[in-house]
Amino acid sequence: MKILLCNPPARGPGCVISPALDIANLAGITKEQGHVPVIEDLFVRFKADVRSNRLFLDQIERHTKRAYGYIKGERPFLALDHYAEKIASMIRHDDFDLAGFTINSLQQFPYTKLLSALCISKKVKERAGAKVFLFGSFPQNYSKLMIESFDIIDYVLVQDDGLSFRDMLKKERHEKHEKTFCYREGNRTISPEGFNLGSLDDIPTPFFDKDVLKHYRHFGDVVLPYEVSRGCVNRCFFCYAPLKGMGVRHKSLDKAISDIKSMHNEYGISKFHFMDSEINFDKDYILSFCRRLIETGIKFKWTALAVSKNLSKEDIQTLRKAGCVQLRWGIESGSRKILATMDKNINIDESKNILKICSECGIKNHLSFIVGLPGETEKDMTDTMNFIKENKEYIDSANVCPYNVLNHITPLFFSDIDAYKKSLVSEDSMSRVSKARRLEDFMNEQGIFSLDIVDVVNDN
Repeated sequence: MKILLCNPPARGPGCVISPALDIANLAGITKEQGHVPVIEDLFVRFKADVRSNRLFLDQIERHTKRAYGYIKGERPFLALDHYAEKIASMIRHDDFDLAGFTINSLQQFPYTKLLSALCISKKVKERAGAKVFLFGSFPQNYSKLMIESFDIIDYVLVQDDGLSFRDMLKKERHEKHEKTFCYREGNRTISPEGFNLGSLDDIPTPFFDKDVLKHYRHFGDVVLPYEVSRGCVNRCFFCYAPLKGMGVRHKSLDKAISDIKSMHNEYGISKFHFMDSEINFDKDYILSFCRRLIETGIKFKWTALAVSKNLSKEDIQTLRKAGCVQLRWGIESGSRKILATMDKNINIDESKNILKICSECGIKNHLSFIVGLPGETEKDMTDTMNFIKENKEYIDSANVCPYNVLNHITPLFFSDIDAYKKSLVSEDSMSRVSKARRLEDFMNEQGIFSLDIVDVVNDN
């Protein structure tokens, strides 16, 4: 079988200039299973075509209900159809058996990327007759909602490892398979019950298309994505992780080091960004991993998300020696009250100390903040500003997100698209956006700006 694996055009939070790891993982499995992967990264190809990319996504964002109806075949939308056709025509082949689309950007699940993927898949299906499947990291119950809402979708991969994909391929080959993915059977929707997670060591080394990597080189040295773990121990109420219901799983150290060395040898790349929810959930693991990286003798550079707790100066020095050039901290707020409300499980004073040590050790600090959380007062905003001002010499970059205004998909998206869009532009939502801009302006006044991961790794 020939299998298309596509990263559709997207913009907004989570859209870093780096290849999609979930595509690379599935490409590795496709090759392992004896099939042919065709990787198309329309995100990076259309990033260069600023006008077409902007106009295509503008149609989706400004006329979401029309786009929704167009995808479902309920109404025409000539402008969107024009740009969808233009984008789909860039795909190198049209004789696919299966066409898969990632619908995530890092940890984000925005409606714009889902609709972008569905617009392109509509054209691919018209031209090639391929069956369409979606994949990414999202709550399991959403897979059934997607299948039932859009006839164009044939399969949704539910688990975020190789089990679901392998079972889908078995079904296509008419072999016995487990129900680890979502699909239609007559008038019924078949979806998994519970979680059936395999070992992360069963995922082959990520496979990247070298022609696709050439497009990323227009933006500097390529920074490859990788992960040594999946899952999260925290229960932050604003995050998808608790809904996914998974604990933390790690790859074996031998597997992780083998993958990284293989990618370095195959692509000549030594720069990585780790996509784990937090790299230091298991401190013993990450320190052992760093020591193994050092033993390779290869001068790696990497960045990762981390939680600001339980890290000594010696620990941080080990991370730096292993090539860490930036850590991205979800500080979220400078208010102790708000941190307790969101069940963040970090201590402000400990966070300050860790930021200081990282800066002294040569690791750049990127901080993420969320504003507009329930119960947030002007004093809480002031506490956050004071935290930033007091620690600005240790903060190299930062970003601000308004709570609940990340355009994340919710069940309302599938049941009432009008109500969903109104929720994004409600008075409360606009107030949160205003707060975010205010905090962003304050950070800029302190000399703190947002930087892409790729820029940080390439500048070190």
